[in-house]
Amino acid sequence: MNDKQNHPILSIVIPTKNRYEYLIGCLDSLSCFEGNNVEIVVQDNTENNCEIVDYLKTRGNDNIKYYHDSSENYSQTDNSNLAIEKCRGSFVCYIGDDDSVSENIIQYAYLMDRLEIDSIIFSSATYCWPDVFKDCIDTLNIPSWSSSAANVPPLDELKRSASHGARMTGFMPCVYHGLVRRDCLEKVRRISGSYFPGSSPDIAVAVALSLVIENHFEINVPIIVNGFGGKSAGGKGLRGQHKAQINEVDQLPVGVEDRWFKEVPKFWLGETIWCQSFLESLTSMNRKDLMNEINYYEMYARILYLYPDCSNYVLQSCKGIKRRIKLCLEMIKVGYFALLNKIKKLITKKDDLCFRGLDSLLAARFLLDDILGKSSIIKDSLNEIESRI
Repeated sequence: MNDKQNHPILSIVIPTKNRYEYLIGCLDSLSCFEGNNVEIVVQDNTENNCEIVDYLKTRGNDNIKYYHDSSENYSQTDNSNLAIEKCRGSFVCYIGDDDSVSENIIQYAYLMDRLEIDSIIFSSATYCWPDVFKDCIDTLNIPSWSSSAANVPPLDELKRSASHGARMTGFMPCVYHGLVRRDCLEKVRRISGSYFPGSSPDIAVAVALSLVIENHFEINVPIIVNGFGGKSAGGKGLRGQHKAQINEVDQLPVGVEDRWFKEVPKFWLGETIWCQSFLESLTSMNRKDLMNEINYYEMYARILYLYPDCSNYVLQSCKGIKRRIKLCLEMIKVGYFALLNKIKKLITKKDDLCFRGLDSLLAARFLLDDILGKSSIIKDSLNEIESRI
């Protein structure tokens, strides 16, 4: 059980670099967390940190633990590792510096502590920062929710992700936008040497945790506010700009180009870096046997479908008549399911709550908690989890 006198129940971890326009808004949105039961750990790799130091002087929150290290240009993975090293909570939630978290997350941490649950993943609301699009769009989208809770076998979810080209975390346990027992992260580091054994921290840690966690739940309650800032990978993805030469991406670890797996097109896209990180994590966790579960053809087909201008990279990784035939068949499947998903979104979109004109992440998080607080969903989902133990 948690030692409440010495350690907080929850650490909210935020690695950051050169993005104070988001980070300050993120920290403002977390002002609901006060007292010793929650700590907010910021690991900053920005060279000149005067702006955030001045902000923290006015903030006056004792539970913000700020660490600055600009001694070298850290990759996203390295900076994330430093952040986890600093946290002291029994449970950890990792968010981006353009994200936020509902204040209700603390109730799930206490439930996990009491029932010895290792991991929970949530659904998320989405918040678009003003710099994502020039045109007015829905600022905050809150998907429909339910009290359903599923006890998910992590290894089965890992294999399901692999069968879809290793391009998604699915319902795998994940500290990024999830809630994970700190001891499980330590297990990952003991085996792999890192909390995030891959070039893309989110998918790498999801794969690794799936190999060490047993008691894991998925719930359909929007506890996370998934922020899309203009400079973030998510924001670039919305605008179709999440692509580059590998050696042009500063956030990647040094030497990753030399370690690139031959099955993965050698170009930086969401699909390629996730598959690469999936493979890196399996390697570091001594589970290369699971590499055979990966359906590379779905990854190739999705790249051709979403980024036809990158087709030459795919064709270099998929040579030979038999492989090209498999690719064509996968293209048909991808197109078919893409159409089904569009239809499904049109049908389910009507149940979402959409808001415009929210000028800050704080306003978005406050509105989310206000809406959740007017329903019984938090209490109902907590009871649902407990009934399944």
